[in-house]
Amino acid sequence: MDRTTREKMIAQLDELPGLVETTVSGTKEAVLDAPFRPGGWTARQLVHHLADSHMNAFIRFRLALTEDQPTVKPYNQDAWSALPDSVSLPIDSSLAVLSASMRSSPDLKRALTCDSPSTDAERTTSTPGTRWSGPGPPSARTPAPG
Repeated sequence: MDRTTREKMIAQLDELPGLVETTVSGTKEAVLDAPFRPGGWTARQLVHHLADSHMNAFIRFRLALTEDQPTVKPYNQDAWSALPDSVSLPIDSSLAVLSASMRSSPDLKRALTCDSPSTDAERTTSTPGTRWSGPGPPSARTPAPG
């Protein structure tokens, strides 16, 4: 990936907490608690999920940078979204968590090396129960051995 594309992607990540906060700011509780579709998540659950997901990504990213192909633990997103805090806790705490988890990410990502034979961008993780191993989206990864 070239530096311009990488910088654009990092900037998009950097903007996420503000975009989420702007989107939900002033939203009435009844709207936050209405599912998007029958049996689907509510906006409240989605905001809490973003915080959960980015906390997990934050830890996985650091593990990938400091360990040799660490195994990262998957989590059951649907079960987490059904926990009492995801269903009823005000979203302010998760907006703060999302913002905090994203705050150091852009600077760390900008500091990574991506243009040498052995780069930070080439570091990989392994996730049990998946058939993919490596950086990037599944379409860019190679099938895991076995």
